[in-house]
Amino acid sequence: MKDWYTPGAVSFYSRNAIIWMLEHAEYFTDGVYPPEPTSYTDIGLPRLSRNASFVLPKDLWAELNRRLDRCGQDGEWVRRVYADGWDLLVLAKTLWVAEWAVIRRIKLCMMYCRGRDARDASYKSFCAYERSLKRLRRES
Repeated sequence: MKDWYTPGAVSFYSRNAIIWMLEHAEYFTDGVYPPEPTSYTDIGLPRLSRNASFVLPKDLWAELNRRLDRCGQDGEWVRRVYADGWDLLVLAKTLWVAEWAVIRRIKLCMMYCRGRDARDASYKSFCAYERSLKRLRRES
C-alpha cells in the first residue's frame, strides 16, 4: 500500500486508497489533506486520474462517509478497524459475533464502497446480489 496519495490519485475504486483515507481520518475530518511524508519525492510524471487535482479533502471525506453510512453497522465496523485501529478478533469478541462473520461483512462493505454503483444501489440490495452471485458460482 502506498504511503501517500495525491488528491487526484485518490480513487474510490481502490481498496488501498479507501484504507489510506480511513487511516488518515484525523486530517480529513479537519478538512486538511494529509501532508506528504518527508522521504517522498515527486517525479512529476503526467497521469490520468479519476478526481480533479483540486478536489477538497472535505469532498473526498464526505463521499467516503456517505458510502460507509449507507452500510449501517458494517460501515461502523470498517471505521473501527481501519480508522480506530481495532483488531478484528477484539471487535468480534466485543460484539459477540463470529470472527469470520465480521471479516465477511467488512469485506462486503469495502466492496460496496469501492463499487461504481454505490450511488444508486442500496447496501442491502448489493449484499443480496453478492449472495446470489456466490450461489451461482457454487452451482456451476
